[in-house]
Amino acid sequence: MVDTHQPWLERALAVLTEGGVVAVPTESFFALAVDATRADALDKLFVLKNRDLGKGIGLMVPSVGWRECVNNVPAIAERLAATFWPGPLSMVLPAANALDPRLVVNGCVSLRVAGPSRAAELVEAFGKPLTATSANRPGRPPCRRPCEVAAELSGAGLHIVEGECPGGLVSTLIRITQDGWTMLRPGAVSSERLRAVLDEPERC
Repeated sequence: MVDTHQPWLERALAVLTEGGVVAVPTESFFALAVDATRADALDKLFVLKNRDLGKGIGLMVPSVGWRECVNNVPAIAERLAATFWPGPLSMVLPAANALDPRLVVNGCVSLRVAGPSRAAELVEAFGKPLTATSANRPGRPPCRRPCEVAAELSGAGLHIVEGECPGGLVSTLIRITQDGWTMLRPGAVSSERLRAVLDEPERC
């Protein structure tokens, strides 16, 4: 249970509710979070980050209700979620029809339940999917400290949560289909750990 009376959390929740952008520490680097169900909040995010449309945006999801973002959850996704969530594993899954098209690439969306961090507390308290794109401009290194985020980004609606990130490896990114799985980006969860959980071999 998240203590929603923490001052930092109350302020961050208020910004999200107003459709603003929150830079929040994850278990690796800062991420930019907005209410993924609000088109106006996504508008602000794309302008702030100067991100190209069509590239999609990964989501942090609450531990309960994440399946609402997915159309037909594959069985292997359920096994991976039970083993590695919360934690640094992002799964690309068939997107639910209700998701904003800007979050989706080729009919799929990237989801994860964040590991222990202020980002995890924020999404659990908010109770709805939040964006999880890195708090930097395209091609720039990720940020670990609030001062780095402030130097990298500026714009109306940006609220920076205090706290330092540990850095390290980013989340592992894999695509899941009914036929198996494919590694898209190596990260904190190794292929060996994935293979130990899954019966299906990695598909090339």
